[in-house]
Amino acid sequence: KEFFVIPITKSCYIMRAFDKFHLIPTKSGKLVKSKTKYNTLKDVYPRKILRELHAGERLYIVEGEIDALSGLEIGLKTLAILGTGNVELLTKALESELQHNPELKQVEYIIALDNDDPGKKHAPELKNALTALGYRAYIADIYGNHKDMNEVLNDENA
Repeated sequence: KEFFVIPITKSCYIMRAFDKFHLIPTKSGKLVKSKTKYNTLKDVYPRKILRELHAGERLYIVEGEIDALSGLEIGLKTLAILGTGNVELLTKALESELQHNPELKQVEYIIALDNDDPGKKHAPELKNALTALGYRAYIADIYGNHKDMNEVLNDENA
């Protein structure tokens, strides 16, 4: 099987298979198939972008790490929450980074979750959580007929 690993730190990584299954390591080190992706990251990705933002800039919030990398590839400041259920991870990361970067309150947060039922369901929840904390958050419909940022990047006609 072909797969790739996105290293985050020495002991933290995200591993994705190129097919519909994801490979996960067992305690013995053997890789086994899983229908869910496996990562050791319990945070947003890439978190360091939160320290680099300035007032007035836009940060696109996407679901997956591949979508974040796709957004960065086309020049967008992009942050992955690693799944629709991770609203709390984002709010905790923002509140934690606020002490290092007080300009985070003046950033525009563009919520661009996947163009599917879970993404459409959780986008308002994420917007409400951010606005309740005083952040400027907006829901964007930017994918057209595509599922996510990575599909847009890979579409020659987009």
